[in-house]
Amino acid sequence: MITVEPEAPIEAEAAPRRRFGPRSHLTSGGLALILTSGITSVLGLPYWVIAARSYSAAEVGIGSALVSTMLLLSSLSTGGLKRSLIRFVPEAGAGARRLVTRTYALALLAGCGAAIVFVLGVGLWAPELDVLRDDLLLGAAFVVGVGFWGLFQLQDSVLVALRRPWVVPLENVAFSLGKIVLLVGLAAVVPVAGVYLSWAVPALVAVVVVTTWLVRTQATPAPVEGAVAATGREMTRFAGAEHLASLLWHGTMHATPLLVLALLGPAQNASYYVATQIAYALYLVGSNVGDVLVAEGAIERHNLHRSLQTAAQQVVGFLVPGVAVMVVGAPWILAAFGGGYSADATTLLRLLALSFVPNTAVSLLVGVAQVRGRMGRVVAIYAAIAAAS
Repeated sequence: MITVEPEAPIEAEAAPRRRFGPRSHLTSGGLALILTSGITSVLGLPYWVIAARSYSAAEVGIGSALVSTMLLLSSLSTGGLKRSLIRFVPEAGAGARRLVTRTYALALLAGCGAAIVFVLGVGLWAPELDVLRDDLLLGAAFVVGVGFWGLFQLQDSVLVALRRPWVVPLENVAFSLGKIVLLVGLAAVVPVAGVYLSWAVPALVAVVVVTTWLVRTQATPAPVEGAVAATGREMTRFAGAEHLASLLWHGTMHATPLLVLALLGPAQNASYYVATQIAYALYLVGSNVGDVLVAEGAIERHNLHRSLQTAAQQVVGFLVPGVAVMVVGAPWILAAFGGGYSADATTLLRLLALSFVPNTAVSLLVGVAQVRGRMGRVVAIYAAIAAAS
């Protein structure tokens, strides 16, 4: 059990106990986002089974590399903004809409700009993806996709910060089903781009639909007693440190498929990417509960230690059965994709599942440090992980 001593025990004892306090919000929010992880896992498995059987291994390898590059570039462009929105929107009050609008504009410009640079120089750093330069329509779709994928990720942060996490699983059900429909429909039309477009198009639609709903319902943060909106300097300091930490984490995670593609080829990259996508659902559990922990910690700081205990209990409830299923069932899970995937990636999937245990502990402790503004500690943790990788 992870425990953290409260920084101000006197205030913690004096704080009034509420029937529907941070514990209930954290529990319901955490369950909503854990449900999202489950949806990602359950619907992600048939997605990659269909991809493996509808596209050649080389097409899956190229398509998954395009998806991984989209995730990498959007993370490099918006990495410091995701937790920044979760941390500061609850305190922003009437200025929340302005904060979100400016953050979205910055993310969209940064993501599209990064994608343009990547496409123009693709022959230098990823010649295997020359299709982006050879096919102008695909290149343009890639640029737009990177920009909107960043907004798609930030959108979940806004929903968590506004205490509307129940929208996140609904959004992800629609996104995951849309991916599968497009994957099948595009197999015979644009096989090289089919995998990538099946991710990018539903994400763009989700951003438009959810943003329109938030605007029409005039969603605002829940009132925070005694809260003072953070200054621009405080938000910049937080976002800068968080961005550096995110670069270390996402750079390590999303750059690996490009290395596998360059060193081992498209077929081996397909096996690697399928295994990581299956295991990623477990990683999302710790990350999603950490998001809710940061949002609730910003609202109820005096209960941070109790919130951490609640979050840890939630994660442990899913940790043991999830890891056990993946470790024991790895060869059978991968066999659904074809014999080659099971032979190549069984050990990798088991190792990824076991790594979920320390990764979750890190996610929760990072959330505590972010609430307390100890961003130097956050950067140090992710620097150590990147160096070890």
